[in-house]
Amino acid sequence: MTVLAVPAWLYDICRIVVGAVLLFTGAIKLFDLRGFVRVVLSYGLFPVALLPAVKLGARLTPFVEFFVGIALLQNWMPRIFGGISALLFTAFLLMLAAALIKHKKLENCGCLGTSIPIPLGWGEVWRDGLFLLLSLIVVLAA
Repeated sequence: MTVLAVPAWLYDICRIVVGAVLLFTGAIKLFDLRGFVRVVLSYGLFPVALLPAVKLGARLTPFVEFFVGIALLQNWMPRIFGGISALLFTAFLLMLAAALIKHKKLENCGCLGTSIPIPLGWGEVWRDGLFLLLSLIVVLAA
């Protein structure tokens, strides 16, 4: 049952953009998975007791991004995978915002792994907010 009535072309654009972004970001992080884990840990937002879980999550994130991207591009179970993408972008947005609020100065936010370093800034928070919105459109219009 569709919750949000949007034109089919808008749904497809949202689904394809989110899918392509997740496929690309997941793939590029896989080139240096250890480096990506180091970037995540460099945020310094997690207590020592949670570090094993954080490391595991950082190792799994690129695989999840890649798989969710493929699923969305194939329009396979878009409500489920759109929901997972919304959760991913929410987590990314919260982590970026928390680091900025704590005045962290990071030369690489990790958004594109270590291959393409992007300095931490509010632009990345807004970008992830946009991708979150697109993901929610996919979930509600599927």
